[in-house]
Amino acid sequence: MEELSAELRRWIRTELQPPPGALPSERDLRRLCTGPCAPIWEYLIGHVRHPRNVKKIKGNLLWYQHLNEIQHGAGPGTPYMDVGGAVEELRAELNAVGGALREAGAEALELEEALGAELRRQGAELRRGAELRALGAVAVQEAQRLRMLRGQMSSAPR
Repeated sequence: MEELSAELRRWIRTELQPPPGALPSERDLRRLCTGPCAPIWEYLIGHVRHPRNVKKIKGNLLWYQHLNEIQHGAGPGTPYMDVGGAVEELRAELNAVGGALREAGAEALELEEALGAELRRQGAELRRGAELRALGAVAVQEAQRLRMLRGQMSSAPR
């Protein structure tokens, strides 16, 4: 029980990395490690890892595998013999990606031009609408002035 609580404390500190003061007390850890929960904590300690640590471990394993391959040399059938083909595949993929980027750029320019033309058309429509409203207001004012003049002429002595 003492060993398990000490191991749990170490696991919490390394894997969970709690802020200072958030680590449970020794008494609480001993209580967690007693009874039917003990096997659960043993499993967690042995199998659950923080994603960052898992990433480091995987990277280390890949690096050691790479070093091992270098030390034992690259013989037929190893990845080092297929480097030329892989380089050609990557060049072809890079050319395809470059072509797709050029096409996307051209399409973006076309869309930009179409958007500019639409905005110019909308601006012209708005200006025309404003001009028509202004002309309508002038016509209303002229009509009112004419009615007023007719009223003055009809009420004027003859």
